[in-house]
Amino acid sequence: MMYVVYRTHLTPEARADLPRFWRWVHEREPWFYRDFTTIKWVRRYVTVVGPSYTVETWQAFEDMAAYAEYLRQVAQHKADPEWERRRVEQDRYWEFLDNRILTDAPLPQG
Repeated sequence: MMYVVYRTHLTPEARADLPRFWRWVHEREPWFYRDFTTIKWVRRYVTVVGPSYTVETWQAFEDMAAYAEYLRQVAQHKADPEWERRRVEQDRYWEFLDNRILTDAPLPQG
């Protein structure tokens, strides 16, 4: 498995009303991820020690080819003005800090 991890920092608007922010995330997820069949799962983690108001979004993929297909599909969706308008509303709630790609260590899982 491979994992793409996006690290984001919540905007002042998101921090001002955290329940509203988490509702937005909850409502957005089914819309955003519904067509991306190569994603095995998505998880979010919130920093509790260290940089405050930082959220990591982990996406799991079978392999690099599955990730490449996801990127192709995102690019295809971006061509739809309505989809892109809704996607970029995320800028109200978080700013992307960085991302990284990880893989499982070559050890037995368990």
